Amino acid sequence: MRKKILFILSLPPPIHGPSIIGENIFKSDKINKEFKTEYINSNLSNNIDHINKFSFYKIYKYLNIIYRVLRSLLFNSPDLIYYTLNTKGLGFYKDFFICLLLKFRSKKIIFHFHNKGINKSSGLILNRILYKLIFQNSKCIVLSSKLIYDLKNYFKKENIFVLHNGILDIEEPIDFKKNNNKVNIIFLSNYLKSKGVIDLIDACKLLMKSTSNFVCNVIGGDGDFTYEYLNKYVSSNNLQDHVNIVGKKTGIEKHKYLIFSDIMVLPSYEDCLPTVLIEALKYSLPIISSNEGGITDIVHHNINGFISKRNPMEINKYLKLLIKDRKLLNRMSKESRKIYKKKFTISLFEKSLINILNKD
Repeated sequence: MRKKILFILSLPPPIHGPSIIGENIFKSDKINKEFKTEYINSNLSNNIDHINKFSFYKIYKYLNIIYRVLRSLLFNSPDLIYYTLNTKGLGFYKDFFICLLLKFRSKKIIFHFHNKGINKSSGLILNRILYKLIFQNSKCIVLSSKLIYDLKNYFKKENIFVLHNGILDIEEPIDFKKNNNKVNIIFLSNYLKSKGVIDLIDACKLLMKSTSNFVCNVIGGDGDFTYEYLNKYVSSNNLQDHVNIVGKKTGIEKHKYLIFSDIMVLPSYEDCLPTVLIEALKYSLPIISSNEGGITDIVHHNINGFISKRNPMEINKYLKLLIKDRKLLNRMSKESRKIYKKKFTISLFEKSLINILNKD
């Protein structure tokens, strides 16, 4: 008999790393064939800029999630609960009450962490008590071995599994980059301080002093910064001929930008294993990013890109190197594609997740 699993996870909208992975699980023929599955969308916000903002609609959605969880526990009696838990802040307290319901019914839970912060938040006595209560006798999945430190005080070593995110491939893989007239740089994330978008724009300002042979497309939805603010920032620095604030792009429009890009830059201050960088791998893009979370599992310094300090001067240094040396850019491009095929395909993700969920 197939194991019955209740998946409580994030689904789009909005589009971000956890919701992309959640959608991949939801649509996976392999996972849905292996298990008897039920899904509950834990998202309360439909837009990235509504996250952490109060609304009565969110209360309604939260109560509906609780109702669906209770109904599943009473009538479907799942063998296992898969839960993409928020690790800190209001998101954690929201999830905590649902976890108590699951614990009350003595259900086995495996938590899949897409963010970090438990170790830091444990400085508060209340949080330590709550973490111990819901994590007791449970298992968890982390995105990188470099993130195990965040959980080691609450989970036994044998109950922590490492699972890299995996994403769908493009239909026509790019094995090498086209020789564009200008080198196309892409930033693809929401306009957040934590993603380093201003650092990249400032790096482009420095880059103009040595070369004009580049275009930087800054793609994303409003966050800490709006589309209008970033456009004004670009204009005030006389960068409008080289930096395009594009706004949000999804689907085929996003694909068009990625397929004609040469380099991806994400100077992140807060991440675990960014899905957008895995997208860069599958599109054969060299990457400039930071030593944050598990990013070094994706970006191998001097192999398929560079791990940079989060400051415009060092980002500029690596951009200048790739723009001037096309052979290096093309070599790193091929290496990115190899890393994607080796570690981050959807089939590898599905196989590994099925194996983890089948463990008693």
